[in-house]
Amino acid sequence: MKIILVGNQNSGKSSLFNALTKSTEAVGNRAGVTVDATKKEVTGSKHTLVDLPGTYSLSPFTEEEKITCEYVNSLDYDLILNVVGCTDTERSFNLTLQLKSVNKPVIVVFNMADRLKKSGVAIDKKAFEKYFGLPAVFASSVKKDGTEELRKMLDTVPQTPHHLTRPLTAEQRFAFIEKVIFSVVKGRKKRTASDVIDKIVLNRYLAIPIFTVVMFAVYSLSVGVVGKSLSSGLTNALNSLSDLTEKALVGASVNTIVVSLIKNGVLCGICSVLSFLPQLAILFLLLSVLEGTGYMTRAAFIFERLFGALGLSGKSIVPFIIGSGCSVPAIMSARTIDGRQERALTVMLTPFVPCSAKLPIIALFADFFYHDASGLFVFSAYFSSVVIIIFSAVLLRPAFPKRFASPFIYELTEYKLPNLKQSLNEVFIKLFSFIKRVGTTVLACSIVMWTLSTFTPSLTLATSPDESMLAFIGKIFSPLLVPVIGVNSWQATVCAMQGIIAKEQVVSAMNVLAGLENATVFGSNAFGFFDRASAYAFVCFNLFSPPCISAISAMRAEIGVKKTAAALIYQLSAAILFGFGIRILLTLF
Repeated sequence: MKIILVGNQNSGKSSLFNALTKSTEAVGNRAGVTVDATKKEVTGSKHTLVDLPGTYSLSPFTEEEKITCEYVNSLDYDLILNVVGCTDTERSFNLTLQLKSVNKPVIVVFNMADRLKKSGVAIDKKAFEKYFGLPAVFASSVKKDGTEELRKMLDTVPQTPHHLTRPLTAEQRFAFIEKVIFSVVKGRKKRTASDVIDKIVLNRYLAIPIFTVVMFAVYSLSVGVVGKSLSSGLTNALNSLSDLTEKALVGASVNTIVVSLIKNGVLCGICSVLSFLPQLAILFLLLSVLEGTGYMTRAAFIFERLFGALGLSGKSIVPFIIGSGCSVPAIMSARTIDGRQERALTVMLTPFVPCSAKLPIIALFADFFYHDASGLFVFSAYFSSVVIIIFSAVLLRPAFPKRFASPFIYELTEYKLPNLKQSLNEVFIKLFSFIKRVGTTVLACSIVMWTLSTFTPSLTLATSPDESMLAFIGKIFSPLLVPVIGVNSWQATVCAMQGIIAKEQVVSAMNVLAGLENATVFGSNAFGFFDRASAYAFVCFNLFSPPCISAISAMRAEIGVKKTAAALIYQLSAAILFGFGIRILLTLF
């Protein structure tokens, strides 16, 4: 039996989906977590469960709502699970009545039942079933309450609907809800701690300063004192492993070229990126905790007026926040934006947000050139993304005129304590994905880098990297980077070019080239020219230059080939100009 999950945004559909299928799909204390249909098998049964994007009615307005409505109208399923958030029943009942008129059985799941007592509201289940003519069950997907009862209901549900009714008009639906709501939902909602906190967090004068302090704390902890100390320990361990491997290979009389390949091509490239795992773990955990509390939802409201003035939607903050993890899902989440022009502009600007793959680049330069102020350096690097997004939005706004002002409707969810197990699970999934990329993409690129830097174009062994194939390629493109770093360096150029494949590969490539000299990155001839100004400029260039190939593919899927090509040209130009400006500014001061 195929079952579909349908409900309002932030009703807990994805959490219920995970509870029933024991899967680990993304969840969050905000709307717009799900932007496409997700299918899994219900644990212990042969039922297939489909998690659909949230919608407020079967009259779609946004792209993800269209996905849900088309799926519901297709009738290519056997049962509807209508997920209703216990604290937002009145609004949810409009969708319930629309689903009732669909020629399929419906079970209503009152989710987040654990919040009912705190809210001061009670739901009369028998009264609901009497007036709406639909079976209902209480559940708490986070605490797993009611899920077993729901599983049993799935096995006994009738194959034909028993509630066939003619479709009601919107006026008739809301009249019916107004008539029965006080018989079904009893009590008055209490003033909650969320209301008190929001008076401070959303204060017109304090909101942005509080947001700035929160994000500064996140990046200071992840890349500053805590993250740096943990990464240092891991770096020492990985270096010891590399040295032991080299000694073992030399002791076994392995060919020197093979030893160089394994040490400088494989281990040096991989270990240099893996050493940043602790910093990434802390960053992922802190962002997950913030999202779990519901604070990130408030961030959308904080920036809504500013973004509106820039030609963006208030909902653009969602892709920008997700972009701090990975640009691919961030670009896809832009589907929640209603206006086509606003959506296209958001997709073009989202790669400017430093994703997790760019963190190793930031941390590498921060630790060496701004050791005592690494947290401030990292925060300023992320803050510079805000500057370039604002500047770019103003500059590009005439090319993306609004045909209409898209409405900004976003639910302020209740604050809640984050689910630590869920947050740690998200961290594990993201770290595993990062390690997987290191073991595949970064490994392959590191070997290619070592090969190209070890052999000449005539395939003879190079006596120095300057004679290698890599140098030949790098020297063709190196003039492009001169405005940014102030010197003509083919080594820096080829490392930056690696970012098109994977941004973390920039750090790996630098370590591979430095390893050929048996030197540290900034102690090598290849990168010894860097100073504080050119270091900051090079970091900014890598933050704002075109994203990795996966993100480019996502952009093409969302906005088409022509706009993607225009975006890439703009991003490269902006990265060069911004890097040049930063270098000149820091040189003067």
